[in-house]
Amino acid sequence: MPVFDHEVAAMDFSFRLRNVTCKSVLSTEDSDWGRQDGIRLVLLAYTANGYHDFRISGRELPEPDLVDNYPFVPGKTLNLDLFPPVKRPDWTLDPVPFGEPADVVRIAVVGINEGLPFVGGGGGFSSVTHSGFEELTKQMAETAATGATAAVGIAVAFELLKAALEGMNGPDCRGVAFVYQTDLSLKKLLQDHLHNKSTRHVLGTANGNQALGIVSGVGVPAGCGKPSYEVSLQITREEPLSLEVQDHAGEPRQGNIERFEPSYEPCRPAELIFIIPTFHDREITFIPSFHYESLKPMWRVEGQELTKQQDELRLQVDVRRPGDEHMTTGQVTVKYRREEVGGIKRLILSTHGEDGDYTLTVGLFLNFEGNVPPPPSPFVEFESVVVPVVGHLVTGNRAYDQYLSCVEQHRKVFKKLFYPMPRLKITPEPEDPFAGLLQFQDVVPDLGRVIRGETPLDQLQAQVDAFEADRLVSQTAVVEGRHNLIARLINENHTEQAVSLVAETIAGYRQYARLAGADGMQVGRYLAELGILLSRAGRNAEAVDAFQALVDVYRSFTPEEADRLVYQISLVEGQHNLIARLIDESRTEEAVALVPETIAGYRQYARLAGADGMRAGRDLAELAILMAKPARRNREAVDALQALVDVYRAFTPEEADRLVYQISLVEGQHNLIARLIDESRTQEAVALVPETIAGYRQYARLAGADGMRASRNLAELAALMTRAGRNAEAEAAQQAADELRHDND
Repeated sequence: MPVFDHEVAAMDFSFRLRNVTCKSVLSTEDSDWGRQDGIRLVLLAYTANGYHDFRISGRELPEPDLVDNYPFVPGKTLNLDLFPPVKRPDWTLDPVPFGEPADVVRIAVVGINEGLPFVGGGGGFSSVTHSGFEELTKQMAETAATGATAAVGIAVAFELLKAALEGMNGPDCRGVAFVYQTDLSLKKLLQDHLHNKSTRHVLGTANGNQALGIVSGVGVPAGCGKPSYEVSLQITREEPLSLEVQDHAGEPRQGNIERFEPSYEPCRPAELIFIIPTFHDREITFIPSFHYESLKPMWRVEGQELTKQQDELRLQVDVRRPGDEHMTTGQVTVKYRREEVGGIKRLILSTHGEDGDYTLTVGLFLNFEGNVPPPPSPFVEFESVVVPVVGHLVTGNRAYDQYLSCVEQHRKVFKKLFYPMPRLKITPEPEDPFAGLLQFQDVVPDLGRVIRGETPLDQLQAQVDAFEADRLVSQTAVVEGRHNLIARLINENHTEQAVSLVAETIAGYRQYARLAGADGMQVGRYLAELGILLSRAGRNAEAVDAFQALVDVYRSFTPEEADRLVYQISLVEGQHNLIARLIDESRTEEAVALVPETIAGYRQYARLAGADGMRAGRDLAELAILMAKPARRNREAVDALQALVDVYRAFTPEEADRLVYQISLVEGQHNLIARLIDESRTQEAVALVPETIAGYRQYARLAGADGMRASRNLAELAALMTRAGRNAEAEAAQQAADELRHDND
């Protein structure tokens, strides 16, 4: 675990612009340079504590091009990672240091339409300069520091920015295209970044504080456009958030000699066994990496809230006491106290060695009440750790050593018996090393004879196989019965009662899948049905668990060759469903992490003999929609659509599928073009346009084709090319659209 210096220091966050998307422009067709904006972009931040920083854009097109700003048309997205600001390597502001949760930073993003060069001259003005904004942000920070409160100071300072922006509006629809500002407190930032180091936010007219109305009426002629821009802002927590654990054992003390009663009969020695325990009291210290008292930090041990400065807990836990070979439930006593060292409040637990060996779950929670939007619960988990408490060690006489040696030999044979079975994964738990052996001692009483060479291993293997077959039938009946009960309860609108059985049912399927001879394909089908059932019932969290189990089960075995085709599509569609449900649960990063493997799985399926290429294409189209819309991950949408196009190109459809095949392929190419443009990969997109236009023409010539559908799609393609500034391709697409519309009138 990390070690900290435990000084109360500032919590740093950094802010970075990632891209800008234009939906509509300020300029009009009557502007001298046409219906495009030439945007000078400014990012600035300041606090009431003296911090201030800014970034101002340079040019998109390299010299000697006359355009020295960012030209925008509707539909264009500019990746700012490729176009750094003036005098800086990227769009990341210097880290903002926060001293207390009430500290606030104001972030402002300003887009100023300077216009573009045109025949006859003009197209820019000199008021937007690096030195000018450098002085402005300094003045804003100084003004903010004079406020009676941080909020008042920041608001007063913003008036300086508004005044400066008013002077930037000029003729011909030059002027401020957008101003988005947001105030972020450390309390809000911590809540959003407790478990995510970095987040992205879209600022726009729908969700940002739009200050455009303050300046739009000053010097801007009537008849200008209604600009709409979105900017992607990345926020990153620069400091680690961790809970350090320091475990110190006290002086050892020897216990009394005790009689030991072995639980594993095949290894019981002839003579009596005696043991001597040695006990250790422990002091376990928990130290958070930071401390803010205003967040009302609250500790919990095994779910119990610690409300006093010091006290004693009596807890019911799974524990192994001296002489026990496996865990039992028992009571342990844990004392606690809270101390402050170097500004950090730490928790110290004291345990008693005679209580035995067990684990404790310790969590630190912070209060974020008052944030907007509020957290689901006022207290949010900062971090929880599971700490092993080792209270004793055991030594014994010679008979005890012989017993342990015998058990170890039996465990080795145990592994030889079971580990060769790929679906059987019965492993003695580390905290209960006899569990596996005890489970089988009634079934394999001759284990000792195998070790001594008196019974062949194959003979004992046959006994185990017969036992496993009985377990297989029993386990199947139990888990399928529970699954059917869930379905009936949901059909009868007893959803909560049904959901209470889900975790046990999924665990049952997992356990069944690990048994020798289990039908992994059948388990996967049942888990898929369960996941769909739960999704339709609106229980996405439980559906995620079902689809995750499906994926885990399929990954755990190698199918028979005859099942390869069904196995591959079942696995990849299971991953696809898992992605969808994760996105429904707002677990987008986990979902996106599965996309490359899922796309590769569809490609692999499509290459198998007998694969349904149409099915793979439909699935990839749905995956692309999922990535582009709810997940807003265009890069992954591009990958899915590229796979769709590659899959369709790789096979020849049945004649009955020709019509659907052709429109699916060409619309897939069309969508790929759109997503490539969203990713600022315009050249790659444009290269696909001639083939796509030809594909629509080919589709329209087929019997039964929907010519008007093809015509509408071509018109949309023409508009897309126009927005991308590719007039030749736009004209070609529009011409094809007009011809098809004429043919279908």
